[in-house]
Order: sequence, then structure tokens, then C-alpha cells
Amino acid sequence: MSALDERVAIVTGANSGIGHVTALRFAEEGAAVIAFGCTHFEFDEYLDPFSGNDFKGNQAPFTPEFTFNISAQYEHKNGFFAWVQYNALGDIYFDEANTTRYRQSDYGLLNARFGYQRDWFSVVLFGRNLTDTDYYTNKIIDLDAGVPGEPQTFGFKTSINF
Repeated sequence: MSALDERVAIVTGANSGIGHVTALRFAEEGAAVIAFGCTHFEFDEYLDPFSGNDFKGNQAPFTPEFTFNISAQYEHKNGFFAWVQYNALGDIYFDEANTTRYRQSDYGLLNARFGYQRDWFSVVLFGRNLTDTDYYTNKIIDLDAGVPGEPQTFGFKTSINF
């Protein structure tokens, strides 16, 4: 039993840095975590030195408009546990011009784990992107291509501690 079992943690500023690490750590320790981060990062002044285009007021590329995470974990005293998590990201632009073609619309990912654990071993069934959401983690402008996000994934993990 952890000191955070059956506790609820609300973490703001969780889109990066210490807020992000804190939210992850609290979840690992058994707390139900609600985490939110807002990234309002736009160019105050930005004149492209090559094209001369003015991108003032545009959202910075590769920066989600917001991040949201909620997770909960239940552990029974007999060793069975369940964990569920929902991550959401706001619009992400992959170019300074904020063109629609190089934008990933907001999306959410649902993940879960179910298993049994004792001091010396664990058995876990997991699923990631359970709703099979299609999304891109990057769009490459010069190639007119993109890097797709992780597809729906199911797995089994076991560990033995000596």
C-alpha cells in the first residue's frame, strides 16, 4: 500500500516539466490523477527570414494547444488491480504558417491495464489507444508525409523480481 492509494491528486501545469513528472509519479503511486496543462505559446514577432512571411500571432509549431490527462487506479488487497487513463491533446500545427494541411486536430487516447501483482511477481494485460484513434505525431512538410501515432495495441507483460 502506498501513501497515495485511494487519494485524488489534481495537478496543473502538467503538460511539461515538474508538473508532468509529478502527475506521472502520483499515478504510479496509486493516486487517481487529474492533470491539465495549457500551452498558450504564440509568436509575438516572427518574420520568416527566407520567405518574408509574418507569422505574428500564430501558434508555435509542435506545441499542443492544451494537454489533459485523467487516470485512476484501483488495487484490491488480494493483489488484483485495474488502471485506466485518458490523455487529450489540443490542435497541433507542424508549420509556422499554421496551415490546415499541416495540423493535427485535437484527439484523445484511452489506455488501460489490468493485472495481478505480489511482492515478487506481476502479470499484466494492457491496452493502448483502445478507441483506435488515428493521429499524427509529426507531419513532414517537404515530403508531404507524416509519422502516424501508435495504433490500437494490446499486450501481456509479466515480471519476476529476485
